[in-house]
Amino acid sequence: MAKNRKFKRFKILAVFVCLFAIATLIYFQRNVTRVLISISEATIRSITTVAVNDAIYYTLNDVMRYEDLIQIERDEAGNVTSITTDSLKINRIARDTAYLSQENLNKMSAEGIMVPIGALTGIEALAGAVQSAFGGYQADFAFQCTGSPAAHANIYKFIRNGGGLCELGFFINGGDATINHHFDICSKEITTVGSWVYTLRDYATTFDFLKRAKGIGL
Repeated sequence: MAKNRKFKRFKILAVFVCLFAIATLIYFQRNVTRVLISISEATIRSITTVAVNDAIYYTLNDVMRYEDLIQIERDEAGNVTSITTDSLKINRIARDTAYLSQENLNKMSAEGIMVPIGALTGIEALAGAVQSAFGGYQADFAFQCTGSPAAHANIYKFIRNGGGLCELGFFINGGDATINHHFDICSKEITTVGSWVYTLRDYATTFDFLKRAKGIGL
């Protein structure tokens, strides 16, 4: 009798473990895997964009001018008669840019991809934890800089009623984001703005702003 009871308990435990494993697998397949793929794709696009932009910035320094690459000849009336490019310099720029881009990609790829806790615990739980950590307050304004559709769909959960959101463009179509416009935007009265045009010089201005903000305790 004792052996039968132990065997029965073992079977119940084995069934419970199997059901738990199946439920966990289904959860990951339906939720976590999709988010991880979206985050990875967005991160790779972001890393590539930054790597190439930095390479171009260092290759086309302040010394390089448009006139150094292209010579325009005009007649007495001001009409363009010929346009000559310096192929040697242009090829060198392309070569140096490609080399620096690859170097930047190698360095940045070694850092890996950061996965937010919300991908595993659920965005509602993460948003609640962040709100609790800040005394029950949510963000007044949010900047969505990842380029990930999943991140855009989730960022609304962290913004207070009457807050704002800035979606920074990556010049790359990252796909569609699924939101509930009634609960995410309308009922919370969130003001949303997009940012598209910026130059490489803006990076230096932005980092300088962040350093000064950190220096005064913001």
